Amino acid sequence: MKFDFVPPEQFFDLLYNETEFCDGVGKVMLSASKLETNLRKYLKAKHITFRSKSTLGNLVTKLALQRRFALQRRFESYYDVSEMAVPVSSYTSW
Repeated sequence: MKFDFVPPEQFFDLLYNETEFCDGVGKVMLSASKLETNLRKYLKAKHITFRSKSTLGNLVTKLALQRRFALQRRFESYYDVSEMAVPVSSYTSW
């Protein structure tokens, strides 16, 4: 038996177009799997490390944290944060 393998992106497109398959499994699950595959590909391309068994939620969190750290570094490069005053809230004694 011979199998013809296709790239992940094309694989999801082929399944998405099969109405019988999508009626049984649901296009939402298929879309989530496609999103997870694309996130893995993006993170690898950006050399961001993650565990091979990471879930979609883990990958989204990893991406969000990377973007947050990048914004923080960019902010710190524009402003001298060591000179900034930190406002003290009156709500600190909860």
